[in-house]
Formats: sequence, structure tokens, C-alpha cells
Amino acid sequence: MILFIEDNNNDPIETCESIVIGMQNPPQLCHAGDEAFYHSGLDYINMPMINNFDDSESYYSTLFHELVHATGHSKRLNREKITESNAFGSEAYLMEELVVELGACYLNSHIGIGREIDNCVANRVHL
Repeated sequence: MILFIEDNNNDPIETCESIVIGMQNPPQLCHAGDEAFYHSGLDYINMPMINNFDDSESYYSTLFHELVHATGHSKRLNREKITESNAFGSEAYLMEELVVELGACYLNSHIGIGREIDNCVANRVHL
């Protein structure tokens, strides 16, 4: 669960921005509301503003999670777990969340920002 605190003075992290900007064929990135999600049908990521997060690292960890979801779009890797409609809590949905958490953890580690896997859906995957 992400806790949003308004009006934090979070600054962009240059190395994180380089990953976001460097993504080939990226989805549209919107900043609206208080929910972070990837909309596969319209191929866009919605993110709350960076100052709504506890810190900059939390913002980028969440953004990386959503960017990894976007890699599954048919215009990119065409990962069937994201291109097909999968019910919340289904095995396919849980596997997609696991893939996404692993990808986001890799990006966090590559950049050098820390984050524990706290996605409650991904934690329910049993291999």
C-alpha cells in the first residue's frame, strides 16, 4: 500500500529519469489523481505527482513497477499475461505481478535505490 503525503519536496532522481526517458516505444505517462496504474488497453501509465509520495525513491519504485507492466503490451514484448484480460487474483494476474515486481526490483537495484517487495498481490504467488 502506498501512503501519499501531500506537498513533499521530492526531487527527480537523474539516473531514474534516464531510464524513463530511455525506454524505447514508451507508453504515455500521465500525472493525475492519487492512483498509480498501467492501462493496457489505452497503453498509458497514470502516476500521482512525485510530491505526493513519501520520498522520490517511492515514486520511482512505483513508476518502474508500472513501466514493467507496460513492457508486456503487444507493441513491445507481447506478454500474454498483460495482453489478455485476466481477473484480479487469477493465476495469470498473479504471475504478471510477480514478473513486474522482479523487473522493478532489478531496475531499483541497477539504479541503487532500495525497496522491499511489498506488493500484496505478488506476495500471494506460490510457485
